[in-house]
Amino acid sequence: MGFAAVTEALPLLNLRYVICNRCHGYNTYNTFSFTIERASISDIRFTMRVLTVAIGSALLFAQSVSNADVLGKISLSIYGVSHVSADLNNDGDTQDPTVASSSSRIGFRGGIDLNDDLSIVAQYENGLDLTARGKNDGNGGASSDARLFTMVRESFAGLRHKRFGELVAGRIAVLNQYVYDYNLFADQIGDLGNLWGNHRLFSRINGAIQYTSQTFSGFDIRGVIAPGSGEGNGDVYMFTGHYGGRRVVVGIAYLNQGQAIEEIADHQSFAVTTRYISGNGKYSLGGGYQREFNASSINGNDFNSVTVGGSGRLGSGKFKIQLGWMDDGLIAGSGAVTWAAGYDYNFRKDTTIYLAYSGVSNDNTASVSANNYGHGQAISVAAGKDPWSISIGLVYIFDVDLLP
Repeated sequence: MGFAAVTEALPLLNLRYVICNRCHGYNTYNTFSFTIERASISDIRFTMRVLTVAIGSALLFAQSVSNADVLGKISLSIYGVSHVSADLNNDGDTQDPTVASSSSRIGFRGGIDLNDDLSIVAQYENGLDLTARGKNDGNGGASSDARLFTMVRESFAGLRHKRFGELVAGRIAVLNQYVYDYNLFADQIGDLGNLWGNHRLFSRINGAIQYTSQTFSGFDIRGVIAPGSGEGNGDVYMFTGHYGGRRVVVGIAYLNQGQAIEEIADHQSFAVTTRYISGNGKYSLGGGYQREFNASSINGNDFNSVTVGGSGRLGSGKFKIQLGWMDDGLIAGSGAVTWAAGYDYNFRKDTTIYLAYSGVSNDNTASVSANNYGHGQAISVAAGKDPWSISIGLVYIFDVDLLP
C-alpha cells in the first residue's frame, strides 16, 4: 500500500489543550489530549512529517546527550498496559453487556546520572481509552467522547540519591500506594478500591512532593505532601512504610485529606496490610484493615473495613478469591460485603487472559459498586442495591528500553 493510500485511510490527529476536571472525581488540572477529525491528504502528510521529525530529533538529541561526559549516562524507556474486557454488569435491577478499557496507559521513564551517587529521574504517564469513548475508563476519563488519551496518571520529576533516597514532585499516588499492597483484582471488577475508595479518598493527587527512602534491612518509608490539593483546597499528606522480604511483607499507611472549612474535620484513613507468598510461589495469602475518620466530609462518619484473600497456581495460571467487609458509619445501614473470584491465565509473562466475577451486598443506605475502581464502564449503584459483574478480559504489558 502506497503512502497516499495509507494517508487517505487515516484521520488527522490535532493536538490541543483540554481541561480534565476529575481524577476519580475529585481533582482538576490541565493536560493534553488528542481529538480525531477528518482532514485532507496534504494536511495528514504534513502532520505525519512533523511528528516524524519531532520524534526523530528528540531521539537523536537524547542519544547525543548520552554521549556527553559532562551529563553522564542517560536512560529512557517506554512502557504501557493494554487492558480490555467484555463485561456483563448488573446494578441490582437491570443488567447490560459492555466492552471496557480499564486503566490502559502509556508512559515514558528515564533519568540522567549526574555522578556516581546522584541522578535526575522523570516519569510521564497518561491514561488510554482503547474503546475511544474518552471517559469512564478507570483512569478518570477525559472531557468528551472519541478520545484515546484520557487522564494524566503518576507523572513527576526529581532527584535520586543512592544513599539518601528519592525526592520528586508532580502528580503522585496516595490511596493507590497501599490499596494495591495485596489486591488480587487490581483494575479488574472486584478491585479492593471499590471498598476502600468508596468514600472519596484520593487515588492520586496533583501538585505533590514525595520522598522515598532507600530500603534498609527490609524497611522503607515514603511521605507525600500536597499543599492546597485537598477538598476545598485543604492540604493533603500521607505516610507509608513497609517491612519484609520476598515472602512476607507488612505495610502501614496514614492519609490525611484536609478540609478548607474549619467546621468540617479532615478526612483521614489508617491502614495495615500484609501478604505472604510461598517459597515456590504457588500460592499467596494476604489482607488488610482500614479505619476511616470523617468520611465523605461528614464529622464522625467513621468506618472500619477488612479484606482477606488468597491465590493458588492452577495450570498455567492462578485461581484467586478476595472478600471484603465494611461496617456502618455514622448513618445506620451504610455497611457492605464484597466478594470476587477469578482465574488468570498467563500466555506469556506479558500477556494474561482472565475470567472474573464480583458481587456486593449493600445495606440499606450503602452504594458500593462491583466494578468501579480502576475498571472501565463503571455503573452507578442506588442505595441498598446489590450489584454484580462478570468479566472476560485481556491484559498486555510492555516495557522497552529506548536508550541504555
